[in-house]
Amino acid sequence: MQSAGDEMAAAVTRVKQCDIGDIRALELAILQNIDAARVHRLLARAEARTPAAASPILRLIFRRAVEPCLVADLAADFAVTERSLQRRCRRLGLAFPKDLLALARVFAVARLLHWSKRPLSSVALAMGFSNDANCHRLLRRVLGSTLSRDMTSDDMDRVEEVVLSGIVGPARVAGGRA
Repeated sequence: MQSAGDEMAAAVTRVKQCDIGDIRALELAILQNIDAARVHRLLARAEARTPAAASPILRLIFRRAVEPCLVADLAADFAVTERSLQRRCRRLGLAFPKDLLALARVFAVARLLHWSKRPLSSVALAMGFSNDANCHRLLRRVLGSTLSRDMTSDDMDRVEEVVLSGIVGPARVAGGRA
């Protein structure tokens, strides 16, 4: 698996070669690297609470969180079926992949809101939500409330704790059957 810096360098090279389709790849690389230290801290805390085999799953989910992503996309990245990925997560003591994606997306929205101080509608658009109402619904479902661009570091700490507690264990945050 490439590091975020390697991915960004590859995206920049493709853009310099006039591959217009990769401009979105560059945007995603930038979004992935905003407040990267906070992501690394959260991943380190999550990895300390989970088996080592959970690390590739967590890292992929947090890398893919800045763009729309389905469980089928994650499963394909691991060359397994969706059901196999669900079973793997359950065996490792993680939430279901759909829930992990929801948690990672919420964390990414919060990071971008906190960093940019832009309205939620701008952040939702940058992250590929079809509209800001979908972003609001996800935030309310996971956090119990929505977020504002006036987030403080304490607000980010609260989001981080909610995400961390949801990663480890069978918490159902994205809806559906248990």
